[in-house]
Amino acid sequence: MEVLFEGQVRVRDEECTLVLTQTQAEWTYKGKKYAYLYSDVLGAVSNTQSSAFSILIYGFAGPKEGEREFRVGTKQRISFKADQVQVWVAHIQSLILDGHLSPSPDVSIPRKRFLVLVNPASGKGQAVVKWNTAHPLFEACTLTVICTPYTATTHRGHAEELVTGTDWALFDGVVVVSGDGLMHEVVNALCKMGRVEVPVAALPGGSSNAMACVLCENSGLPCTLFNSAYVTIKGKSAKLDITRINRENEPPIYSFLSVSWGFIADTDIGSDTLRWLGSLRFDLYGLWRLMRLRRYSGTLTMWEDSGEVTESGGFLSFISCNLPLIGVGMHVAPRAALNDGFNDLLFVRSEHTGRFGLARVLLRQDSGRHLDLQQLHYVKARRWRLVPNVPEGIFSIDGEMYPAGPIEAEVVPGLALTLAL
Repeated sequence: MEVLFEGQVRVRDEECTLVLTQTQAEWTYKGKKYAYLYSDVLGAVSNTQSSAFSILIYGFAGPKEGEREFRVGTKQRISFKADQVQVWVAHIQSLILDGHLSPSPDVSIPRKRFLVLVNPASGKGQAVVKWNTAHPLFEACTLTVICTPYTATTHRGHAEELVTGTDWALFDGVVVVSGDGLMHEVVNALCKMGRVEVPVAALPGGSSNAMACVLCENSGLPCTLFNSAYVTIKGKSAKLDITRINRENEPPIYSFLSVSWGFIADTDIGSDTLRWLGSLRFDLYGLWRLMRLRRYSGTLTMWEDSGEVTESGGFLSFISCNLPLIGVGMHVAPRAALNDGFNDLLFVRSEHTGRFGLARVLLRQDSGRHLDLQQLHYVKARRWRLVPNVPEGIFSIDGEMYPAGPIEAEVVPGLALTLAL
């Protein structure tokens, strides 16, 4: 492996050679070789008064071979004494960020500047606690990441107000600590402002946490608070498809996650009074809703690559997914992706099945094994239109309630940005 930079340093009481390669930092101490990938190093900090610098390492470990989970308990801070401390720090920081040596220790290292929004009322009301738990990870790498003191939202629409009033020349992204409702507000504000170049990141702080889970799983990691923080700190900009939803005589709505109608919307919105139960609220309310199943009537028109398809009549459930998950462990649309240019439409017709058929779909959808069931229709479409025949019912758009009515939706490929490994 090519050596990019090396020099003599002192680790505790022993002098050794610290070597920087394209992918890792390595040295030998007391006869044992140590090597750490830059992907596991959050940053380097200097202490010029003592001619020392430290690297901050958050290792990965999993219960099974091949699994990786970011654990704050494996945090290590390894200190070195050396000449040219600022040169070492500049090189390590630069290698972490872009895989190249710094041209000069005087060149400032670019840092991600995040606006942090927290919804204290989300889920079980633990969002502030979760941010305070994750915040030390961001503090540990202040040379690469700067976070504002978090702003707590106080009412519906507050995040949209905050995003609209922010000077985005001062920030490189926004971190949302909440469920998916706050992310819905942030995405809509950015899209309406035309500031779609601002990446959005998510830490799980609510009941469903779909965005946080997708970003973790997309990076090959389980969805945990610290994994989400790791992805946010180390992630690079990635394109995110957005669904633009048009309604009669209303401004467009921008959806990053899903649009549902029928059983899923009824369960999502109806269970809101049980948010103190966390994600369990969906299971308990869903069981009650299944016993009192509603049937809806409407016309669904879908534009696939192969042409136009229309389904008209009775529906038990309909959901359009922009992402593969709609919550923790809910793999409703396993064929969906962050930026494939499609909505994945899943619906169950009331003419074809009833309560037990729908229950079978629901029981298998968390694991993603429901796609081969004959009761379920699965279509990938770039554009679709839904016209309910009766005024009853609601839409759940990214977990937020909207009145049911004729809507037309179109995927805007890569309209927004997020952070992913």
